[in-house]
Amino acid sequence: YTTNEMGKYKIFIYDMVREKKKRILKRGVMMDTKTDYSYPLLAWHPTGKLLAYMIEHQGRPWLHLYNLETKKTARQPIYEVQKITDMAYADNGKFMVMSAVRQGQSDLYVFNIAASSFERLTDDIYTELNPRFINNSSQIVFSSLDSREVLPQLSSAAR
Repeated sequence: YTTNEMGKYKIFIYDMVREKKKRILKRGVMMDTKTDYSYPLLAWHPTGKLLAYMIEHQGRPWLHLYNLETKKTARQPIYEVQKITDMAYADNGKFMVMSAVRQGQSDLYVFNIAASSFERLTDDIYTELNPRFINNSSQIVFSSLDSREVLPQLSSAAR
């Protein structure tokens, strides 16, 4: 689970058997400004032995893979998109489906973890949210919002 106190965020793993928590990451700075709650994102590998988390560093998303057995973290920058808004593993653990923003547009992507490459699945005006693999990772289900309808409502509510 994650906590975020005014921009200072932490990631914990809670052992339900031993009833103990372990902090695996602490980042950010407490600031008395608008807090970005969009990161970190978490996703468990299907084996349950790897926790993927996405954070933003140096203006780009970074994928971190924390191994519960070795307690080591591998990390890789994500170059093809500017922001990841959600992610989930495929059943084989080799791919992730991601909702991501590229050039101001939100679309769905399948990310090949080993190759660090993206395949764009959608390219439209809609905002795709909460993607998940289903049916042995042969299909993807997600929510979709029409950006043209959401943005005017948000801007009028802010006035």
